[in-house]
Order: sequence, then C-alpha cells, then structure tokens
Amino acid sequence: LGGLVDLPFSAWNALSVERRFGLSALSGRAFLVGRLHHLAALSLLGVPLLYAAHALVTLGGASWWLWLFGLLALVQLAAAWLWPAVVAPRLQPQRRLPDGELKDRLEALALRAGFPADAIRVVEAARRGGPPNASLAGVGRPRLLLDDTLLGLLGPDQVLAVAAHELGHHRHGHLRARLLVGLLGSLGVLGLVGLSVAWPGLYLALGFPGPSPHAALALAAVGGGVVAFWLAPLQAWLSRRQE
Repeated sequence: LGGLVDLPFSAWNALSVERRFGLSALSGRAFLVGRLHHLAALSLLGVPLLYAAHALVTLGGASWWLWLFGLLALVQLAAAWLWPAVVAPRLQPQRRLPDGELKDRLEALALRAGFPADAIRVVEAARRGGPPNASLAGVGRPRLLLDDTLLGLLGPDQVLAVAAHELGHHRHGHLRARLLVGLLGSLGVLGLVGLSVAWPGLYLALGFPGPSPHAALALAAVGGGVVAFWLAPLQAWLSRRQE
C-alpha cells in the first residue's frame, strides 16, 4: 500500500523533474518495468525471509529477538559481500574500463587510495535511462561503479574528481561504519521490542489480547516510523558529514 501511494510521486520525479533537467531519459514503460522488477525481487527475497523470521520468533523462546537479530545480521553481511560482486552484475551488465589514459589514471588513483584497481566497473546504465551515477558498493569485495552515461557526459578530469569522492568513502571506511551502525541499530530496536513483551498494558491498550513476540513485531512495524522520524535529522547529519 505504501508503494502504491508513493508510485505517482516517484513517477513525477523520474518522468518530469529529472527529464526537465536533462538527468534522465527514462520512458514511462521503463519506469513501470523497473518497479515490477523491484517488486519481484522484493518478493523472492522478502517472503522467504519473513517465513524464516516467523519461525525464529515462534521457536526462539525468551531469546527470540537475539535469534532474529542473528538472522538479520547474517542477511546484511551476506548482502554487503555478495550483492555488488555477484548479484548486481546479473541484474545490470557491467564491464571493465576500456584501455586508455582514463583507465590508467583511474587505476593509479585507486591504488593510491588503497583500493583494488581491478575492482572498477562500468555499468551499462544507458538502457535504464535514469540519472547518471557513480557509487561505491560492497564490504570485503568492494566495487567502484561508474555509469556509462556518466563517462559520456564528463571529461577525464571530472571523472577523476567523481571517482576520488567515491574512493574517499573507501579510504575513511564509511561503508563499514554504515553497516556497523545499521547492525547496532537493529540490535537496539529488537532489544527494545523484546523488552516491551513484559509490558502487558501496552498490548491491552492497543487491542491485543496480551503481549507476544508476534504482536511486538507488528507494533514495531506499524509504529517504528514514528520513532525513525525523529532520528532522521541525526541520520542526515551523519550522511552529510561523510559526504
């Protein structure tokens, strides 16, 4: 339901605002196909994860929230390690930099930053039609990803500047820090949710017959956004500081 509410706003941003400023050539059909692919991937990954979470909550006893954190941590770590090097190239083709001056300069820059020179990839993003982008992805097996549309728009010095920015995130360990903060945040939230089970009045006041781990997770899913809203300025500050 949230996705349906967001759909017209996302479409307006992608098909109107970004196109007006020359940042996107995305067609309406490509936008809808991308959304369907996202929904399919979410279902393939999310539904089994929900069943696994339900099993841990049901069978985990009083420590159910620790077992659930272990599952989420395992998924996050696996995604950070496998996604950029194994999964992403199959969803969107990638290739190595073509030989030439730009490749030599980028690889020299990567080596100075302590980054593996052979981990720079060109993403075939032209068919996607979205805004040109550069990003750093992965923990343990990092990748510096440069869209082919970006390479077509910028000159060599500009590409070096963009790559240097992304390599700065690697140099300062920002991806590892974000992963650690995410894991600690998950542990803290699940710990609070686990403690709430000992507060029957909360559940009775909200229409539940009594406390249970399943009811606790339902309350966290529905009411978590209220807490996250007040943490958004802190998250934004940390993000801007890293940028």
